[in-house]
Amino acid sequence: MLDDARLRASAELAGQMLWLERRLLGEYRGNSNVLALAAKPDTSIKSGQTSNFPLEGKVRAFEFDALGATLKQSLTSAWTASLSPQLVFLKNYTETNGNGSLITSNSTADAAGQLNRFGMSSYGFSTQEQNLRFDPGWSLDLSTQYKGDHFSFDLSVQNLASEISTQGLYYSYRDYNVRTQNGTLNLSDTPSISGRYGQQNTKLALPKITKLDLSPSAWHGLSVGAFGVENDFVPVLSYRTDLLLPGAMAQMMGEGNWRLSYSMAWLKTKGSISVTWAAGLAPIWQINALSLSF
Repeated sequence: MLDDARLRASAELAGQMLWLERRLLGEYRGNSNVLALAAKPDTSIKSGQTSNFPLEGKVRAFEFDALGATLKQSLTSAWTASLSPQLVFLKNYTETNGNGSLITSNSTADAAGQLNRFGMSSYGFSTQEQNLRFDPGWSLDLSTQYKGDHFSFDLSVQNLASEISTQGLYYSYRDYNVRTQNGTLNLSDTPSISGRYGQQNTKLALPKITKLDLSPSAWHGLSVGAFGVENDFVPVLSYRTDLLLPGAMAQMMGEGNWRLSYSMAWLKTKGSISVTWAAGLAPIWQINALSLSF
């Protein structure tokens, strides 16, 4: 799952595009067990049911300003490629990741695992607090397009490589070991919660976002491709119409996830608005991008 919103101003100089943007970028990666527990944590345990539910998830959120340039080069008459180096000025960062397991047997439940958090706010009392600092970072985007007589091809990789150095980032590491029996919490000799917190110097990387699109000319608006965050990919089937509603597009991502989007151009302002349906979830209105050109 990815949440990506940006406000960009751009200008052309010497045939290349320079731009400045404010961006909010968030990602969730993990299995469905974590989402199910978060949605309904008081799920009852059926008598006689024995199950082992692995739990794994990571949530990261970045807020940053970026100053960059898009350098485009025509390789052939049908093939173009572009690089977009950028300076990244991080404003805020939070991360929560965890892994463990929930084991149920008859009327008992055992939960064990680790929960780690990182961010700009302290997770506990500190006698020697270090000043928090984000050094200017960098990121590199890559894209290539091919448009032939029989098909067109579009591949883009945002944050193909990136690095942001932080000093004094707050962290919290927690280990959980909890057991319930007949609805009662039983504490053992092993501490139910243990861990440590503090500050550390570390390097962050922005999520790598890959988009692939292949459009045969004979399909009249239909295209197939893939969408990926880091190393997790889902297939994408898209249909774009420029007849009844120019700029409208419907996409099916993975199994049962639908996305309807509309791109508009008014004077020199361009942007897109989309409605996203995930399986079993209500529609979500989302402004994906707004670009201002002058």
